[in-house]
Amino acid sequence: MELSQTSLAMLMIGAVPIGAFLSLAYRLADPIAAKQSVIQKIYVNCKDFIFMILAGIVTVILVYYVNDGDYRYLAPIGALIGFLLGDLAFKALVAKIKRWLLGVLSYMITAPTKWIYRKTLEPIYAKAYAKSLIKRTEHRIEHMMQLASNGFENYTEAKNERAGKATDR
Repeated sequence: MELSQTSLAMLMIGAVPIGAFLSLAYRLADPIAAKQSVIQKIYVNCKDFIFMILAGIVTVILVYYVNDGDYRYLAPIGALIGFLLGDLAFKALVAKIKRWLLGVLSYMITAPTKWIYRKTLEPIYAKAYAKSLIKRTEHRIEHMMQLASNGFENYTEAKNERAGKATDR
């Protein structure tokens, strides 16, 4: 079937949004981390393979549907142009959206966690820390009194005086 130049141009222009959509889908599924582990590399390779399969299927369906089975290179070229334009347009935008989403998600996780910590664990920790400071101070005082032995006859008398008990003199 012979197509006019206008219909061929419309075919190419119609393939551009498909390529842009594929570019957006590719960017959204792209991992953020620069240093990738082996599992992330496997994920990226599988994702790329599935993406290329889907892009090929979409292009073949587009060519079959619009061209009545005749293969013309305008549809894949239009999809490629759309992919490249979409990649240029969506690269920075998707990166900002991902950073914003990660910030929102991290806030949604950390805010309740901080609140729970402040309401439950922080008072317990503060009391335990205060008790440990008192205990350490008492141990230091006892040690200093043992070292100084300020004329006390024995250690028991010094301990009683520190506790506020009066001794007979």
